[in-house]
Amino acid sequence: MSAFKESAAYLRTVLLSLERLGPQRDVIIESIDTLLDLRRVLFAVGDLGPIQNYLGQAEGLAEPISDQPRLAAGSI
Repeated sequence: MSAFKESAAYLRTVLLSLERLGPQRDVIIESIDTLLDLRRVLFAVGDLGPIQNYLGQAEGLAEPISDQPRLAAGSI
């Protein structure tokens, strides 16, 4: 269980780092993927509260770049 919590902390750190890089498409895609990974980790530890927020962020990033596969993944 602690490995999942460590993963969640790591992924949050990655998100903060990505925010500093700016709005380039590849950074946005990496941010979406990180948010989706964070969803999986939080689900595994039963921390369901923030998942909807992270999915909303992923959706908000995927819509402007018309990334349909990631938009669909964030909707699940």
